[in-house]
Amino acid sequence: MLGHLEFNLFDELKKLNIYDAYMDKVISRGISFEQFYKSTKELIENTKNLSFDSGFLKPDDFKTFCSLLKIDYIPLCDEYYEFVLLKDYSQIILSYRQLLKLSQKEFATQCNLSPVTIGKLENNLMYPSRTQYALLKELITPKTFSFPMKGGATND
Repeated sequence: MLGHLEFNLFDELKKLNIYDAYMDKVISRGISFEQFYKSTKELIENTKNLSFDSGFLKPDDFKTFCSLLKIDYIPLCDEYYEFVLLKDYSQIILSYRQLLKLSQKEFATQCNLSPVTIGKLENNLMYPSRTQYALLKELITPKTFSFPMKGGATND
């Protein structure tokens, strides 16, 4: 007699994405594989519409995952997470566009994004995707602009 085997391909793919993107970094911070596995499973089971951006968790899901692991997310931030979670990305985009004296439409054209997307980013209505971040980063560089951190400090 065959036993009941519960297997959800989508959940398994989510686990693989999380393992690929985060396991080495998390384990190097002293988290056991068992805790990593348990937290991964809990994240998948308890997060509706868990989705990924270029193989990585979206920012809010990343923070939730770190919370489940009981670790601070800041040391695990890559450049993208740093931009959207630690820096005031909406102010960076708005200030840089204003510095260039461009309309949202003109700036969007230079970034290869839509004016609606620029408006939503400037008004903190959405996080940029990793792809959008890469396009913005081509125009906005640390050498040409001081990035404000959340809370008003700068990265000078």
